[in-house]
Amino acid sequence: MPTITSTIRIAASPEVVREKFLDFSWIPEHKPAVFKSIQTPDKPSPSLGDGDRIIFTTSLGGKASTVEARIASNRPDEFSWGGLPFGLLHGVHSFRFVGVDDGRATNFVHGEDFSGLLGFLFGGGYLARLIGLAEEIKLQYSAFSIDFRKWVEEGECQEERSASMGIIG
Repeated sequence: MPTITSTIRIAASPEVVREKFLDFSWIPEHKPAVFKSIQTPDKPSPSLGDGDRIIFTTSLGGKASTVEARIASNRPDEFSWGGLPFGLLHGVHSFRFVGVDDGRATNFVHGEDFSGLLGFLFGGGYLARLIGLAEEIKLQYSAFSIDFRKWVEEGECQEERSASMGIIG
Protein backbone atom coordinates (compact mmCIF):
# COMPACT_ATOMS: atom_id res chain seq x y z
CA MET A 1 0.00 0.00 0.00
CA PRO A 2 1.73 3.24 -1.13
CA THR A 3 1.89 6.05 1.42
CA ILE A 4 2.66 9.74 0.92
CA THR A 5 3.59 11.83 3.96
CA SER A 6 4.90 15.24 4.84
CA THR A 7 6.05 16.12 8.37
CA ILE A 8 6.62 19.58 9.80
CA ARG A 9 7.42 20.75 13.33
CA ILE A 10 5.02 23.30 14.84
CA ALA A 11 5.93 25.33 17.93
CA ALA A 12 2.76 24.48 19.88
CA SER A 13 1.51 21.53 21.91
CA PRO A 14 -0.33 18.68 20.15
CA GLU A 15 -3.55 19.76 21.89
CA VAL A 16 -3.29 23.30 20.51
CA VAL A 17 -2.32 22.10 17.03
CA ARG A 18 -5.24 19.64 16.92
CA GLU A 19 -7.71 22.26 18.19
CA LYS A 20 -6.59 24.74 15.54
CA PHE A 21 -6.61 22.09 12.83
CA LEU A 22 -10.20 21.09 13.64
CA ASP A 23 -11.29 24.73 13.34
CA PHE A 24 -11.78 24.40 9.59
CA SER A 25 -12.98 28.02 9.31
CA TRP A 26 -9.35 29.13 8.78
CA ILE A 27 -9.11 27.34 5.44
CA PRO A 28 -11.22 29.56 3.14
CA GLU A 29 -9.86 32.70 4.81
CA HIS A 30 -6.17 31.83 4.47
CA LYS A 31 -6.36 29.77 1.25
CA PRO A 32 -3.72 27.14 2.04
CA ALA A 33 -2.46 24.69 -0.56
CA VAL A 34 -4.54 21.56 -1.27
CA PHE A 35 -7.85 22.44 0.43
CA LYS A 36 -10.24 25.25 -0.45
CA SER A 37 -12.72 24.22 2.24
CA ILE A 38 -13.50 21.44 4.71
CA GLN A 39 -17.06 21.14 6.02
CA THR A 40 -18.71 18.90 8.57
CA PRO A 41 -22.43 19.09 7.74
CA ASP A 42 -23.73 16.83 10.51
CA LYS A 43 -21.88 17.98 13.66
CA PRO A 44 -18.95 20.10 14.85
CA SER A 45 -15.56 18.71 13.82
CA PRO A 46 -14.26 17.99 17.36
CA SER A 47 -17.20 15.62 17.97
CA LEU A 48 -17.03 13.73 14.66
CA GLY A 49 -16.90 9.96 14.98
CA ASP A 50 -16.10 7.02 12.75
CA GLY A 51 -18.37 7.01 9.72
CA ASP A 52 -19.54 10.64 10.02
CA ARG A 53 -19.53 12.73 6.84
CA ILE A 54 -16.94 15.30 5.90
CA ILE A 55 -17.02 17.30 2.66
CA PHE A 56 -13.89 18.91 1.31
CA THR A 57 -12.98 20.86 -1.78
CA THR A 58 -9.47 20.26 -3.00
CA SER A 59 -7.39 22.07 -5.58
CA LEU A 60 -4.81 19.44 -6.52
CA GLY A 61 -3.70 19.79 -10.11
CA GLY A 62 -5.22 23.26 -10.40
CA LYS A 63 -8.78 21.95 -10.65
CA ALA A 64 -11.29 22.28 -7.83
CA SER A 65 -13.00 19.05 -6.87
CA THR A 66 -15.54 18.50 -4.07
CA VAL A 67 -15.49 15.12 -2.35
CA GLU A 68 -17.63 13.59 0.38
CA ALA A 69 -15.72 11.23 2.64
CA ARG A 70 -16.27 9.39 5.91
CA ILE A 71 -14.33 9.90 9.12
CA ALA A 72 -11.96 7.00 9.78
CA SER A 73 -10.61 8.28 13.11
CA ASN A 74 -10.90 11.31 15.36
CA ARG A 75 -8.53 10.79 18.28
CA PRO A 76 -6.26 13.16 20.19
CA ASP A 77 -3.29 11.96 18.12
CA GLU A 78 -4.96 11.57 14.69
CA PHE A 79 -7.75 12.84 12.45
CA SER A 80 -8.41 10.89 9.24
CA TRP A 81 -11.01 10.20 6.58
CA GLY A 82 -11.51 7.73 3.75
CA GLY A 83 -12.45 9.02 0.33
CA LEU A 84 -13.17 6.95 -2.71
CA PRO A 85 -14.89 3.60 -2.29
CA PHE A 86 -12.85 0.43 -2.23
CA GLY A 87 -12.14 -1.06 -5.64
CA LEU A 88 -10.21 0.91 -8.23
CA LEU A 89 -8.72 3.41 -5.78
CA HIS A 90 -9.14 4.11 -2.09
CA GLY A 91 -7.33 6.72 -0.05
CA VAL A 92 -7.20 7.30 3.70
CA HIS A 93 -6.13 10.90 4.32
CA SER A 94 -4.62 11.49 7.76
CA PHE A 95 -3.31 14.22 10.00
CA ARG A 96 -1.29 13.11 13.04
CA PHE A 97 -0.31 15.22 16.01
CA VAL A 98 2.90 13.84 17.57
CA GLY A 99 4.21 15.56 20.69
CA VAL A 100 7.94 16.40 20.81
CA ASP A 101 10.13 18.46 23.16
CA ASP A 102 8.19 17.25 26.20
CA GLY A 103 4.90 18.26 24.58
CA ARG A 104 5.94 21.85 23.86
CA ALA A 105 5.99 21.25 20.09
CA THR A 106 4.26 18.99 17.58
CA ASN A 107 5.35 17.02 14.56
CA PHE A 108 2.36 17.50 12.25
CA VAL A 109 2.26 14.49 9.92
CA HIS A 110 0.05 14.98 6.86
CA GLY A 111 -0.36 11.87 4.74
CA GLU A 112 -2.42 9.49 2.68
CA ASP A 113 -2.43 5.71 2.26
CA PHE A 114 -3.54 4.47 -1.16
CA SER A 115 -4.95 1.04 -2.00
CA GLY A 116 -7.04 -0.59 -4.70
CA LEU A 117 -6.21 -1.54 -8.27
CA LEU A 118 -4.83 1.93 -9.09
CA GLY A 119 -3.06 2.46 -5.76
CA PHE A 120 0.27 1.56 -7.36
CA LEU A 121 0.15 4.89 -9.25
CA PHE A 122 1.05 6.63 -5.98
CA GLY A 123 4.00 4.36 -5.18
CA GLY A 124 7.64 4.27 -6.18
CA GLY A 125 7.47 2.03 -9.25
CA TYR A 126 8.59 3.04 -12.73
CA LEU A 127 5.14 4.01 -14.05
CA ALA A 128 4.28 5.88 -10.84
CA ARG A 129 7.53 7.87 -11.04
CA LEU A 130 6.93 8.56 -14.74
CA ILE A 131 3.46 9.95 -14.06
CA GLY A 132 4.68 11.88 -11.02
CA LEU A 133 1.48 11.89 -8.95
CA ALA A 134 3.20 11.00 -5.69
CA GLU A 135 5.77 13.80 -5.94
CA GLU A 136 3.13 16.38 -6.86
CA ILE A 137 0.91 15.33 -3.96
CA LYS A 138 3.84 15.37 -1.53
CA LEU A 139 4.72 18.92 -2.61
CA GLN A 140 1.11 20.02 -2.13
CA TYR A 141 0.89 18.36 1.30
CA SER A 142 4.16 20.04 2.30
CA ALA A 143 2.82 23.42 1.15
CA PHE A 144 -0.39 22.87 3.16
CA SER A 145 1.68 21.99 6.23
CA ILE A 146 3.78 25.14 5.86
CA ASP A 147 0.63 27.26 5.60
CA PHE A 148 -0.94 25.51 8.58
CA ARG A 149 2.18 25.98 10.71
CA LYS A 150 2.27 29.67 9.81
CA TRP A 151 -1.38 30.05 10.84
CA VAL A 152 -0.85 28.20 14.14
CA GLU A 153 2.34 30.03 15.08
CA GLU A 154 1.58 33.48 13.70
CA GLY A 155 -2.13 33.55 12.91
CA GLU A 156 -1.66 33.83 9.17
CA CYS A 157 -0.57 31.83 6.14
CA GLN A 158 2.42 32.87 4.13
CA GLU A 159 2.07 34.10 0.60
CA GLU A 160 5.27 32.54 -0.72
CA ARG A 161 5.96 28.93 0.17
CA SER A 162 9.40 27.42 0.47
CA ALA A 163 10.10 23.71 0.78
CA SER A 164 13.09 24.54 2.95
CA MET A 165 11.01 26.06 5.77
CA GLY A 166 11.12 23.22 8.26
CA ILE A 167 9.80 20.35 6.20
CA ILE A 168 11.11 17.19 7.84
CA GLY A 169 10.09 14.57 5.31
